[in-house]
This record gives sequence, C-alpha cells and structure tokens, in this order.
Amino acid sequence: MMKKYIYLLICLFFSFNASATLDASVNTNETSLQSPVILSITTDQTSSLSPDLSVLSGLFDVISTSVSHQSYAINGKIYNQTEWKFSLLALKKGRLVIPPITLGGEKTSPIEINVSDDAEPQNQVSAQVSQNTQSPSSPYLISTELYQLSDKTFVNEQIIYAVQIHDNNTIESGTPTFEPTTDFIIKELSKPKIKQKPDGGRVITYLFALFAQKSGELYIPKVSFDGLVYQKPDIQNIFQGGLFQINLPSVFGIETPVHLQKEGPKINILPKPQTYSSLWWLPAKNVSLDGKFINLPQKIVQGSVISREIELVAEGLTDSQLPELSFESSEDFKVYPEKPSGETLVSDGGVKGVQKTLVTYIPQKSGTIVLPEIKVLWYNTLTNQSQTAVLDAQSLFVHPNLNISSAPSAPNAPKNHQTETKQVSAFKAFFSNHSTLLSFLAGLLIAFVFFKRPQKTKNKKKAETDLSDLDLSAKKNDLRAVRNNIISLCQKNFPNAQISNLNDVSNILGDPKFSQMAQTLSGVLYNDKGGNFKAKDFVKAYKKALKNRKKSNEKEKEPIPPLYQ
Repeated sequence: MMKKYIYLLICLFFSFNASATLDASVNTNETSLQSPVILSITTDQTSSLSPDLSVLSGLFDVISTSVSHQSYAINGKIYNQTEWKFSLLALKKGRLVIPPITLGGEKTSPIEINVSDDAEPQNQVSAQVSQNTQSPSSPYLISTELYQLSDKTFVNEQIIYAVQIHDNNTIESGTPTFEPTTDFIIKELSKPKIKQKPDGGRVITYLFALFAQKSGELYIPKVSFDGLVYQKPDIQNIFQGGLFQINLPSVFGIETPVHLQKEGPKINILPKPQTYSSLWWLPAKNVSLDGKFINLPQKIVQGSVISREIELVAEGLTDSQLPELSFESSEDFKVYPEKPSGETLVSDGGVKGVQKTLVTYIPQKSGTIVLPEIKVLWYNTLTNQSQTAVLDAQSLFVHPNLNISSAPSAPNAPKNHQTETKQVSAFKAFFSNHSTLLSFLAGLLIAFVFFKRPQKTKNKKKAETDLSDLDLSAKKNDLRAVRNNIISLCQKNFPNAQISNLNDVSNILGDPKFSQMAQTLSGVLYNDKGGNFKAKDFVKAYKKALKNRKKSNEKEKEPIPPLYQ
C-alpha cells in the first residue's frame, strides 16, 4: 500500500497538463495613487516560469510578489495549479489598462482599472524619517532611513543609510541590492540587526555607507529585496478532502519568493569648500597619523637599514579614499617607501579606513639625523573646519661605520704589469682555441635581437593606442578619463617610480606649467566646476613636458642599494 502512495507522489511531480489556461484578476477595479491593487494570475499547471511584467513599465510599480503551487488528484486524475499575486501601485491617474501578460505561450485578458487621486495627498517625508510606500495590510514591507544627515553633506562624505525589512517572522533568506549607479559608492556595514515588534512581527535592519561622487541634488538609488518564505509541511491537511485528494504543499512544504523595492530619497550634496587648500579631499570625522620602528637596533650605524611603519587612519572614509604619503630623501638619509597596504573596518557607526606604509631609511652620515614630520590636511565634518593630522619629527643618533670610512679606493690600487701581460696572453689563447664556440654564441645573440624586435613593435603599438585613448578623452573633454589616462601612461613610462596621482606625475616631469594645470584640474574635479578647463590644452602640456623630460640629462633617483634588496 505504501508503495502505491510513493508512486502516486512521483507521478504528481512529473505530470504535465498540456491544455494550460492563464487567467488574471484584480481585487478591485477602483483605486487611488496611494492604494495598491492586488493582481492575481493563475495557471492550471505547475510552472517554474514567471509572468512577463515588462508590459507594466510606466503604468505600475511592482512593490511585492508571492507565488504558490498546488497539485492534487481526484479519482486518479491529476490537477495542478500555480498562482502569482502581485501588489501594484499606479504611477498615474485616470483609466489605466493592465495589458495582456504572457507566460510561456499563453496570455491573459486585459483588465481596466480606474485610478483617482481622491485620497489624501502623500506628504513629503523628511530625510530623517522612515520611508514607506506599501500597503500596511501586507505582511512584508520595506522602508529606508537616513541616519544623522546634516544640512551640510559634502562630496565623498560618509552617509549612513538603513534598509529595513518588516515581516511576520517568516522570511528566511534575502539581501538588499541597489540599482546600479555612478553617483554613489555603496559599502555594506556590519551584520543585519533583528528587532521584535510588540505585534509579533519583526524588523530586520541592514546598514550601508554611501559616498556621493559628485555634488548637486542626487537621488539615492532604488533598493530591492528578494527573499524566500518557507511554508512548513501541514500533516493534518495531507489528505484534505479525502484519501485521493493529496495536497503536495502540505506534504513537502513550499518556498515562496518575496520581492520588495523602494525608491531612494533626494539629498543635496555640497562640493569641496573653496577654503580647503589641499588637492586631496578628505572629509572625515577624525584623521590620525602614527609611526613605529620595526626591530630598531640599539646602535644605529651609518649605512644600516631602519624600518618604520607609518599608519594613517580616517574615521568615515574607506582605505581607497586615502592618499599615498610622500617621502623625500635628503643628504642625511636615503628613503625607500613601499606600496601602502590598506583595509576598511566596518561597524554600526560606519567605516574606518586604515593605510599602512613601510618605509626604509638608510643613514648617509653619522651624528644626529632628523626624520621630518608628516602632515595630512583633512576636513572635519563634525565641526566643518579644516584640520591637520601631524606625525612629529623623529631624531636619531647615527654612529660612524668604520668599515665604510676605511675602505680602500679601488681606482688608486697599483697594477702588476707582469700579471696583466699574462692575463692578456691567456685571453688571446682562449679566443684562438674556442673560435667555433664564440661564433655559435654570437649567432644566438643575433637571433635573440632579431626575434625581440616584434615585441618592441608590439609595445610601440600599445603605447600609440594609449595615446589615442588620451586624445579621445581630451576631445570629449572628459576630465576624469584624461587624468586616469595620464597617470596610467606615466606609470608605464617610469616603471620604477611610484605614481598614483597627478601630484606624483608633476614631480616626475618637473614642468611648472604642467604642475599648475594639474593642480587646477584636481580642484575642478572635486568642485564639479570644470566648464572652463580645456582638456586638450592640458594634454598638450603633458606631451610637451614628457618630451622635455626625456631629452634632459637629469638622472633618475638612484636604485635601492643591494643591502635593502
């Protein structure tokens, strides 16, 4: 007997009713702009597809969805049914028609709805207050909230944005996702917080840090939530209606998808203040600098290696928003900074960017040397004032290195004429006895040079392509693309130099006109006022500075000594 029931259940899963029908209905034909309409679509088969709702674009917003499946048997005949319920919010008033909706090869009939605006107009909700556009009768709602948004919010300043999911303790999985945008950088903060409500429901809060990438009036992008609700098996209703009327959802339980979405509020973003003097814009709650020596020897001697880690921490910024610190050698010491490493720490209060730079100092003389102070200008978003983070100068005493001072000078060493004559004779003998081997090696060298030429041609074409991209960006007056292309080109032209911004490019090229234009460009990029800046003139100045740099006989900075390699 049990085998028959198992066989029956298997048949229910794999059966298919070819004569499918698709029906649509609404809970009301009279509604307003503030009240949602429930659209029900049913088919008499089990379907894994979803109805095509693209025809509703411009007419309705879909604010929630649900789906249910049923399969049962009566007198040996199998019946299936799938039902979708969509909560729709009209976007315009008047007589609207829900167009035919397709599922597979079937279509529903059109439905006419009268939308009025007789309900009380929806008040403009403050940016500080929770936003809600869905029906209070729905068990699943989504709302958003801006935390601690001041009247002065600047470009690249951290904005804490909360997305709240309201349910009846039935949603088991899901994550909010934002509509793609170039206006904001969005970073998720700590794990979601769950709070139980007095009515038995709950609120799940997800926190995000947003960073506006330009000034002006911006809309925070639309957020969507796709979750799953699992309905547990109902043993009492397995044979509801009789022995041969088996309700499959009651046997196995079902997972019902829940889709919610919410438009973001409009906020006003201010540009970088004109009084801020630094090219690198750092709007933060706090910025600090710290330095520590790593395995500092008790006795520092001339020519030894001193390692120091410099840590830059900014509360309210990610590590990618922090500038690379600059270090210069002097007559007292040579300095070799490594590429900085960064990480972003997240918490309920927002993000904290941490950047660590390992710097190697090599003293060039004995006595007291001073490692200069390090300064970083930043803008305090709590006090709306510019401040400077400072790492104080550090004095070190260097002992003389007797090995360096007493080392013999190789060029002045006397030569042994007899020994030199023997070496020349031996060299000639080697050539006469190994002429065949040397000819073979010479052939290999010629072949290597010959086959290496296509690579040079390839690199030349790649450089020409990069210059073409730069010229195209200049023609479009795309200032950000011009800046990025010039930095990329300089990194290829000077692979041994550390180049990450326009300031580094200016230091490498050493051209006053280009440096002045680079400083102006950096300013207009943050102030969003680049209308008078001509990208073509800037590119022309770059090419001229690069040409002069290549012609000059100025030597590059000496390579890192073998001691540190």
